[in-house]
Amino acid sequence: MRTPSNYWSLTEKSGMLMLKALKADNFTKARNTLTQKVMGTTGEAVTEMDLTGFTDGQKAGLCSMGGKNTNLLGVIRKGGQFYVFTEKNGKITDEKVIKSKRIYLKVQIDIKGAKNQFFFSLDNKQFNLSGESFTTSAGYWKGTRIGLFSFNDTNESGSAAFNWFTYNYDGPKSIK
Repeated sequence: MRTPSNYWSLTEKSGMLMLKALKADNFTKARNTLTQKVMGTTGEAVTEMDLTGFTDGQKAGLCSMGGKNTNLLGVIRKGGQFYVFTEKNGKITDEKVIKSKRIYLKVQIDIKGAKNQFFFSLDNKQFNLSGESFTTSAGYWKGTRIGLFSFNDTNESGSAAFNWFTYNYDGPKSIK
């Protein structure tokens, strides 16, 4: 099923990508996820996320997917509070309260070493380890991907605003 274009915007919050939270029971059923195929074998992706549009039940953040493995680093809003969390194949493995309306999410990728790791920061300077390292694999026809997601497991409300997304990797940068 395609996601209607009114569930994302590049103009609603000037200079940011807004992803509205569609209702979904879990990440694998979420329909507002943008992904990028992993290039090369090592790399790092970082994004800045504004939480001011979040509503209770909403989860949004950075994902890594490959084969039947899904790994998330994001924020969930529960009872009016924000929690940074890591999730592996549908199970939350780490969760911490944060007192900020802005967060920086990072994934370090090492496909050959089979060691990928999530980190978060509240100031984009000091990054904290989040969750355990994880593996990923090529699977289905798309292979390993990283991306941004937003969904709500209780209702269709809330939005995440991504200010920027950088992805550095060891593969080819352009074709000439």
